[in-house]
Parts: sequence; C-alpha cells; structure tokens
Amino acid sequence: MRLFLCMLLFVAAAPLVAMDASNVLIVANEKAEGSVEIAEYYAKMRGIPSDQLLKISASDKEEITRDEYNKDILEPIKKYVLEHDNILAIVPTRGVPLKVKETDRSDDADIKGGFIPGRDFA
Repeated sequence: MRLFLCMLLFVAAAPLVAMDASNVLIVANEKAEGSVEIAEYYAKMRGIPSDQLLKISASDKEEITRDEYNKDILEPIKKYVLEHDNILAIVPTRGVPLKVKETDRSDDADIKGGFIPGRDFA
C-alpha cells in the first residue's frame, strides 16, 4: 500500500515539473543582425516549434526606455503568452535589449501591468 501511494504521488506530480519544447517561447529582434537566425537555429536544435518563435521589432541597443520596453517587448510577449497558455519559459536571443533605463518615478504602477496572472514571469 505504501509503495502504491508513493507511485501515485510521483505520477501525479510529474506533470507539475515536466517541461518540454512545447513550453518554450523564443524571442528574436528583427532589427538586430543575426538575432532571428540564432533563434531559428536554437529552435531547430531544441525541437521547438517554429510558431513559438516571436519576432519583435525593438531597438538593437542593450538599454532602452521603459516606454520602448513596454511597447516593443512587453506587449508582444504578453499578447503571445496570454494566447498560448502552454508557455512556461521565455528565451530571449542575442539582440533583444537587456536593460531598461532607470526613471525617477516614485510610483511604479505601470510595471504592474506587465504581470500575467498565474505565471511566475512578467
């Protein structure tokens, strides 16, 4: 009986930790040289479906403003993830901006709009 309960727990918990290629979204920047090619290569090598490659059009600079981030990166990713509830991981490729310029805003209410309910990422 104890063995049965252990096996039942293992089988029930397996889907909670299992992640495969169907759970990955790759983000590439069309304005950054080589970004899309790297993303396509990564998808091919990892067996990630081509429809899980999101091409954004953002600055090719490492650092962008909050407004640029919201419009060019956050909104397209958020839209995709809300339409595809299987996504558990997001992989940005070379050329996707890494930093958001600091602002002197004391109220970061606009940041809250980026969070997706029920997900561990913004």
